[in-house]
Amino acid sequence: MSISDTLVESLKTWDIKEVQGILHHGCHGEDVGVQVGSLHLSGNKWFSKNSFYAGEYAWHFSRPSTGTRYRCDLELKTKITGVVQPEFEGELGWHMFLKKCFPHVDSGYGLSKHFQNTLQDHLKVAFPEKEVTCYMTESQSELLIPNCEDFVSVKHFELLPDSKADYRSKYKA
Repeated sequence: MSISDTLVESLKTWDIKEVQGILHHGCHGEDVGVQVGSLHLSGNKWFSKNSFYAGEYAWHFSRPSTGTRYRCDLELKTKITGVVQPEFEGELGWHMFLKKCFPHVDSGYGLSKHFQNTLQDHLKVAFPEKEVTCYMTESQSELLIPNCEDFVSVKHFELLPDSKADYRSKYKA
């Protein structure tokens, strides 16, 4: 795996904050790293501090249109810190920054997935002397935690309705 010097140098300038609060994750029961029966998540996963938004992610376009959807609530096993993404100019600012970091990766979801799969290695290079565990969006409401099994424990999985419309009508405040 190649390291993006552009991303590493940028990460070094970002704020580092402690992760606070309960986290949520929306998923399919068949997703890699999801074990509903044993209340376990593993791998590089996205989380939200907003339970409704996390549930919506169970219908992400990258997932199959059929299958059992869940939203899980998690708590941190230990204190962790993460880099906080600064504001990037323009509507495509973050996307364009990632494209500059990874010019060999296809734009769109492939670029996001590549960032997800390489974040941990980039954090280790950027912060060799610090325990920086994750990435947080500018608002600190969405997080990407590599090897999440080391840092979160699942409190419960909630079975979601079959359709996104039913989910929205049941859970939207």
